Amino acid sequence: MTEDQEVIRVQHVTKVYKLYRSRQDRLQEWLIPFAKKRHTEHFALRDISFTVQKGEVIGLIGKNGSGKSTLLKILAGVVTQNKGLVECKGNVTALLELGAGFNSELTGIENIYYLGAIQGVSKTEMQKKIDEILTFAELGDYAWQPVKNYSSGMYVRLAFSLSIHIDPEVLIIDEALSVGDVRFQQKCFRKIRQFKEQGKTIIFCSHSMQAVRDFCTKVIWIHDGVIQEIGQPDMVTEHYNLFMTTHKHLSTQKQNEFVKKDLSSIQHIPAQLAHLPWVDILETEQFGIRVANIEAISVQDGDRNPLSFTQGGTDITISMLINAQSDLPVFSIQISLNNSVGSKIANIVSELHGQSFSIGSGKQQLIKIRFSLPDLPNGQYSLGVGIKSIKGDTWEVQHFIHDALFFHLHTDDPRFHANATMVIREVKFSHREI
Repeated sequence: MTEDQEVIRVQHVTKVYKLYRSRQDRLQEWLIPFAKKRHTEHFALRDISFTVQKGEVIGLIGKNGSGKSTLLKILAGVVTQNKGLVECKGNVTALLELGAGFNSELTGIENIYYLGAIQGVSKTEMQKKIDEILTFAELGDYAWQPVKNYSSGMYVRLAFSLSIHIDPEVLIIDEALSVGDVRFQQKCFRKIRQFKEQGKTIIFCSHSMQAVRDFCTKVIWIHDGVIQEIGQPDMVTEHYNLFMTTHKHLSTQKQNEFVKKDLSSIQHIPAQLAHLPWVDILETEQFGIRVANIEAISVQDGDRNPLSFTQGGTDITISMLINAQSDLPVFSIQISLNNSVGSKIANIVSELHGQSFSIGSGKQQLIKIRFSLPDLPNGQYSLGVGIKSIKGDTWEVQHFIHDALFFHLHTDDPRFHANATMVIREVKFSHREI
């Protein structure tokens, strides 16, 4: 594309925030400017440069705190950079954090006219759009109520409806859509598709890699305020998923180092098991730990490699080292397979497969579970593992670890590229003339 088709140009942009320990430090530094600095500097963005062409749909990805929202605020004109140049051509509308720009004392309808005026839309023009905006937002009688009485979902519906009906040339969308209900999210995504088909320029920030791959023509990955990679959605999201997997649970080499330096001393890994690539579970969300606990977890694919990238139908083995503080006559193993948004899509409970276990006080036990992953579409998944024991007529959770391991599932089979929960392999069709 030529330079005259550039809609956004960002050159060497840096944004620094001053962080103070207290209000007194802020006040003293303001009153005595040449005295000792009482703040530390936080670089939200460091020397960011990129261009956006007309009609592109840009996905902005990165972990929380990476600088994505700061960049979007700068593009929207809400925040000013410390250094660098930002040029935006055409009418830019941004859907940023919840309720941004709303006057909480005004009604929904009054806010439509109020924000429309800020965007340069006259009252006469807005009157022509008001019915469409309200119909899309689905506010009902709440349209005549002050927005301070709105739920988070109402805020999002009104903000998104207003943003799209102003007919912007550039639409900027932050994670705000994740607040709305699923039905409305799907409605919004259909509208975004229409904008894309109309050749509008869209910058879309999301933690959903599936949505980024579906909607975006190019992806920018930001990490700690620095652009890590710019490129095709499939390639960049794959690299990002790999980074997040290895960053959270360490690479194979780091895992082995972790075993030698930490797990062997803190979690009492037996010497004969130290060769296994145990994953880091110290920072995971856990609950339980009564009579017994999961001391360590190792997850390997069919070739005995640490699980990172795999495919549906692949055999995997989960090794769990169980430690008992007192006798546990009967206990069961539970494994959950979750998708990228944390929904459970498959479950293994050992007693339902006719298998239960027992362990004595002060003993350790290594349990291995081998199974085939179901056929699933491309994306990121996680495994949760737990143990539970029988107490009377009910089962009691002894220890459960959420998201013990993240892994990325990838295949070149086009049937797996659909945004579905499961992929149905064998489908038969028939037809006849009547």
